Amino acid sequence: MFSLFKKTSMQHQILGEITYGFGCWKGNTAKLFESDAVEVLIPGEKSGPSAEAISSLLNLMSCYSSIKNELANTLYKEHYVHGRAAFDAGEFGNEMVDYPIIESPDGIWGNISVVRVWVNSYGKKDQIEIAYEAEWDLEHTLGFIFENNKIINFCASVGP
Repeated sequence: MFSLFKKTSMQHQILGEITYGFGCWKGNTAKLFESDAVEVLIPGEKSGPSAEAISSLLNLMSCYSSIKNELANTLYKEHYVHGRAAFDAGEFGNEMVDYPIIESPDGIWGNISVVRVWVNSYGKKDQIEIAYEAEWDLEHTLGFIFENNKIINFCASVGP
């Protein structure tokens, strides 16, 4: 009877240590999108992650370097610049002492890291969410949703 509640785990060559539950595999040791120890959530069966979902993830990873400029521009123009202006105007009070100075979109990469990748994010097949933590925004997780390797949404505050 207790075997019903036993977790199924495996070591996956791309996703690291993952555990199955409720129709998906989850782990926090994946090395994805130039980051280590990334949380990953990917659909699958008890036998392993979905081959189709793995394929979608690998396709996005293979074109990541070609879309990094677009990601950096979006993060810089739609999030960092506004936060920096608010900080410079004193709107944060004493809450943040060390707001980084980033001169251009290229400077974004030293100040963010990938923390989560959800394949088939929010129940939508063929969508992948990449979530970032930014040094200049400790309260929010920034997220991009991709479909067919194209950005379809940027949100400055995505789920947990």
